[in-house]
Amino acid sequence: MKSTGIRKAIAAVMSAAVVIGCANCADVTCAAKAVKLSKKTISLKVGEKKTVKLVNGNKKGKVTWKVAKKSVARITKKVVKGKKASATVKAAGAGNTSLTAAYKYGSYSKKLTCRIKVSETPAANDNAGVSQPTGTPGQTQTQAPTKEPDKEPTKEPTATPSPTAKIISPEEALMVTGKEPEGYDAYNDNYTFSTEKYPSKITGTDRSVDIVLPKDYDPEKEYPVLIMLHGIGLGGSRFGSGSGCGPAKIAYNIVDAGECDEFILVIPDSRVSDIPETGDTTHTAENYSYYNLFNEELFDSLFPWLYENYSIKKGRENTAIAGWSMGGRGALYIGVSHPDVFGYIGAFCPAPGIFEYYNADVDCGEEGLFTEDTFTIPEPYTNNTFLMILKGQYDDVVHEHPLLYHQALLNNGFDHVYYEYPVGHSWEHGYYNFMRNVFK
Repeated sequence: MKSTGIRKAIAAVMSAAVVIGCANCADVTCAAKAVKLSKKTISLKVGEKKTVKLVNGNKKGKVTWKVAKKSVARITKKVVKGKKASATVKAAGAGNTSLTAAYKYGSYSKKLTCRIKVSETPAANDNAGVSQPTGTPGQTQTQAPTKEPDKEPTKEPTATPSPTAKIISPEEALMVTGKEPEGYDAYNDNYTFSTEKYPSKITGTDRSVDIVLPKDYDPEKEYPVLIMLHGIGLGGSRFGSGSGCGPAKIAYNIVDAGECDEFILVIPDSRVSDIPETGDTTHTAENYSYYNLFNEELFDSLFPWLYENYSIKKGRENTAIAGWSMGGRGALYIGVSHPDVFGYIGAFCPAPGIFEYYNADVDCGEEGLFTEDTFTIPEPYTNNTFLMILKGQYDDVVHEHPLLYHQALLNNGFDHVYYEYPVGHSWEHGYYNFMRNVFK
């Protein structure tokens, strides 16, 4: 009897251990393996919405939802955390695409996919509320024949008309020639800040980018976008994070004052290389070339990712690029190279390299991204591009190079804004003036 009691006690302890072990397993691995989507395939008509839910997810898990082709379907609402994670998709145009859910809980991750099929015929409830024809009782009512479309329907629905942003001329520019107003860079809570990752075709790795959205960001609404480029050696910290992000504070105080529309601010790591930027290699032509690569990176990798994941208003009147120091040089290089894309270009104390130079201070020189003759905005964008350059009067870093860029633009007949201000190598004053003149 005694040995039987001992065996029973041991069995009870072992059972308890198994129960505890399975409970832990259910929290992490067992439940995670059972995670799935509520639907494997959904069929929609243009304009129709359906919701796909995560099943068996842990309340502490997180889901990243994405649609492969926004021209076919778009996510209009999503819940990314907990057991209630879901995504509502709306059909935009005929075709096939997929909704993916990247689920992660602790060290466990799983990618789930739901196929989406969209047909051209508008959803049945699109006609809700439309009065139906009446006839004499007893008569058979016939539906009026559908008029054949004059042309093939487009895959992308026609966007709701909105006012076209006006790209102002230099003569119309709002300029502060003295000190910025008090509180221009004060903290505000009108935006949200996050650091995200996007896949780079150049490095083959995921690279970081800071994204600043309006606080009440609505994926159903489209927003202008500004690409803001940092100075050399600042790929990690850039312009600060969270509520301390300098460009976000300044710009959203301007938005609050009604001088600029809400927009999406994008601050990438604009040095395109996974090779560390060390003190010995910073001021070399090879290192500078990694910053030039961002011209390719932006169009091949970052822009496609941005348009896939955020609701961005297209058109050069809704697209701006600006930067400080090496970022100012990058903004001039990319903006002048792509005037069909950027309606606004801002360069605050831009670094040398637009033209051929040699810098004895760091014993380095470059051939130049342009010649003085080719550095200009061509037709039809000559009179429809807002370009601003700031030169610090006490700038002992880039010296006279901003003035040289200004003189070349003058000689080439391109009207722009150039001004000098009693500061050293800084960006804030120029950025403040620039933001008061974009996205009107």
